Amino acid sequence: MANTLLFGTLTLILPLVYLQSLIDPVNIPRMALGQSILGITFFVASFRSKKTVISFTWFHMLAILFLFLSFLSFPIARDQSSFIFEYGKYFFLLGVILITDRAVRTNRLDIHIISAMVTYAFLFQSILGLFHLVYKIPLYVGVLKVGNHQFLGTMTHSNQFSIHILMMFPLVLFNLTAKNRLHRIASIVAIVIGISLLIAAKTRSVWVAFPTALLASTTLFISSPAIRIKTMRSISKKKLTVFLATISLVAVSGIMMYRDQKDISRHWQQLTKLQSSGRTRHWSHTIDLIKERPLIGVGTGNWRLHYAQLGAMHVQRPHNDYLWIASESGLLSLVIWLLIGGIVVHALWRLNRIQHTSKSLIAVLVFGIVSFAIVSFFSFPKERTMHLLYFGVYTGLTLGLGRKELVLKEHQIRFPKRYAGAIIACFLLWTGFFSFNRAVSEKKYKVAITNDDLSAQHSISLLNRVDQFYYRSDPMSIPVNFHKGMNYLETGNFQLARANFEDALKTYPLHIEAMVNLGTLYELAGNRELAVESYRNALKVNGRNPGARLNLAVLEYKAGHYDESRQLVRGLSEEKFRNNRQQQSQLRLIKSLLQKR
Repeated sequence: MANTLLFGTLTLILPLVYLQSLIDPVNIPRMALGQSILGITFFVASFRSKKTVISFTWFHMLAILFLFLSFLSFPIARDQSSFIFEYGKYFFLLGVILITDRAVRTNRLDIHIISAMVTYAFLFQSILGLFHLVYKIPLYVGVLKVGNHQFLGTMTHSNQFSIHILMMFPLVLFNLTAKNRLHRIASIVAIVIGISLLIAAKTRSVWVAFPTALLASTTLFISSPAIRIKTMRSISKKKLTVFLATISLVAVSGIMMYRDQKDISRHWQQLTKLQSSGRTRHWSHTIDLIKERPLIGVGTGNWRLHYAQLGAMHVQRPHNDYLWIASESGLLSLVIWLLIGGIVVHALWRLNRIQHTSKSLIAVLVFGIVSFAIVSFFSFPKERTMHLLYFGVYTGLTLGLGRKELVLKEHQIRFPKRYAGAIIACFLLWTGFFSFNRAVSEKKYKVAITNDDLSAQHSISLLNRVDQFYYRSDPMSIPVNFHKGMNYLETGNFQLARANFEDALKTYPLHIEAMVNLGTLYELAGNRELAVESYRNALKVNGRNPGARLNLAVLEYKAGHYDESRQLVRGLSEEKFRNNRQQQSQLRLIKSLLQKR
């Protein structure tokens, strides 16, 4: 019963989380869905188990150590709600790996069913992406809509689309070995369309990952003597010519379908010169952040709240998962993450040397693991639930096959297995509940800040209903209290506005707009010293901020510090305040007054 439940969970969770990822651009709801399904599964399966001994490998020990080290930074995290949400993703990944591992070892997992299911989902998503591309529909305009949601996992977001397609590719390739002819044809069509769209999507990390993963899996596939002899005998010059011609045609069609071939050329040149849309700058500043806190990091989910002091405001991620882990959880956590990857790769290599193992399955698993590893260097697959789900399935398949076919050294401890499963279940259910409430709070938050028809008082009412235990700041690091402060400003309640800006700075001490607004409120209250301090703090974060410079220049002029005031307004133009006529008039006035001094 328990083993059947494990396989049923994998068969259920893939399509549900996949469809939810298509119709909702937010990552949170599908995290809640995935964690809840896994939690219920562990809860039921744990009470079906009567074993009192737990067997575990080096993989399990390293995974537990990684989770422990990552948790050490929880007390110092500025946004602990983001910490819990992001930390829950690691448990989600572990849950998928453990379920897949168990399903493989108990012969309850039919990989052909999973691969066929993923192939048709792949084909559906590729056709949607092709529709977007051929009809030149602008980005972020959905082909289909369900309520207020659009199908996002298409060419509406080329980065998410292409990495999503890449992570599905191994199972599509494996479906070529299916006995059903229709499944094989679907795989061929999906591969042709998919490769064309991967080229057209111009995601540089995929351009590196796809050929590298293909080369690695092909090399491993033909490295076995039996496979090599059989392959060389079956390949004729005619077959090789047809294969190369097909690949060339697919590549050319992908380039020709894209509406701006010069753009592809520019992206390729940037890739060869390691110029990647500011990524190298993010990496450099993240390394500086790691040097400041090398042991336990700044806290999972809190990188964005610390980055402003080193780089730019409102950056969500460093576009490198390895640096991300090191900066948030410490260098030792990164070492353990890499060791876990090394164990998986070593297991695949050993499995490939066994005569009776499926070499095609080993090859596609290598493709999936290598793809995730390379994309992690340029992008952020660990942030997205679907990417973690596929990576967990590939890792779980490898671990399950390794424990089943190889003589892996296992350690045992006397501990009721049902209690271990119940512990994992409780944490997954808690993080699922947390993610659900976070999604509810985020929905209220977005309605309050995006609906221009709402009055300030109505927006405040909605923001007050946002539970900040689950949602303290949005993905762009803007605290909920900042928006409450802005609405209180609009209603003229300066006291509550000031209190909310002060609370916002406790969550994000580097929020420039909150500092400038707080300085203005201090100035209105007649507290010049605190106003000057607030403006100077804003300029320490960004010395070019026009609002802080203008307001501080006015205060310095009133205090008789004309040289300081003149220095602050130097280089400021009315264009900097094109959306604020009052500040434009203030700038003209202060400049004219300074000219008379």
